[in-house]
Amino acid sequence: MLPQKLALLGQALFTGKAFNQHLSVFEGLTTAKGNGLTSRVIMWNDGDVMATEIDDQRANPEAINIDLRMLRYGIEYYAGTNYGLTSRHAIQIRTMSHVATSRLEIRDGRILLIQDFCEGAFYSASALAIFVVGRKGKATYYNEATVRLSAPPARGKFTILTASATSYDRKEDVGSLALKQLEATQAKSFDDLVKDARTWWNGFWPKGFVCLHSADGVADEVEKNYTYFLYLMTSCSRGTYMPRFCGMLWGTGGDLRMWGSQYWWNNQGAYFNGFTPANRPELMGTVFITYSRMFDSLSRAAREQWGSQGVWIPETCCFDGLEPVPQNLAAEMQDLYLRGNRGASARKNSWSLHRTRTA
Repeated sequence: MLPQKLALLGQALFTGKAFNQHLSVFEGLTTAKGNGLTSRVIMWNDGDVMATEIDDQRANPEAINIDLRMLRYGIEYYAGTNYGLTSRHAIQIRTMSHVATSRLEIRDGRILLIQDFCEGAFYSASALAIFVVGRKGKATYYNEATVRLSAPPARGKFTILTASATSYDRKEDVGSLALKQLEATQAKSFDDLVKDARTWWNGFWPKGFVCLHSADGVADEVEKNYTYFLYLMTSCSRGTYMPRFCGMLWGTGGDLRMWGSQYWWNNQGAYFNGFTPANRPELMGTVFITYSRMFDSLSRAAREQWGSQGVWIPETCCFDGLEPVPQNLAAEMQDLYLRGNRGASARKNSWSLHRTRTA
């Protein structure tokens, strides 16, 4: 999805010599300046909310449109259900037993994109909600795949709030969860959010740093990329799931993942192994939370595949662990992995060839 897009008519704003964009990693603030218009973007550290301040100083301001658009969009025929989907501004994509449903909504001047994912007993949902503070926004369905929030033309500042939420409960309204995030932020000014973010980042950066310099500038470039990498990983490693390699949270290709959907520790480790020597061990929490959530699955896999009472953590696995293995295949795997010594007691509690810890 594209959470925010400034659809501006007339002259191009963010082009030419007037355009300048700057990211301050030391306070998490992005500033973009164009022809008569400046935007500042900050994340709220106490919730899943992004605030975008627009300062329009053009001589002849135009309306500013914020488009919320589905990236997962296609027309498939489902007998008896298509009318119900389209009447709700929704689309449904089926891939074998997996069903992904996306729908657009307007609630009290807020625009929302809600998505739910079902496969067997599994269910998850996400919602994105957008609201304008400081202008009287108007929400409309722009087309089948886009809902639009328009701010009327005027000089001066206003703020766009974008909130997200997730749920794993079929009975829970994930859209309401996102709207509660918006409500919690509306009482704060944009400068309040910047102050909160600056305080958080100022506590993060002094924990350790790398200072490099060379006459040809190569060392300086290495330092800059090291700092930027820490900023990116810190921005997306404070949740309950590891950000996945190959785009982390910022994939723009919808469901397309060239490396599939599983975690590959050879790749994940390249992201996370450096946190401890960088004196940011707290960012490893998301790794331990992710794998601890799989504990039952991984302990079952240890018994099935290795005849072990430990936990089998493979190189590659899905976010929810490993599927059960049929008994006949499990016996074959143990014979292969343990070289025919499936019943040897010495093997039962040993470490696997990759990573196993005793329960």
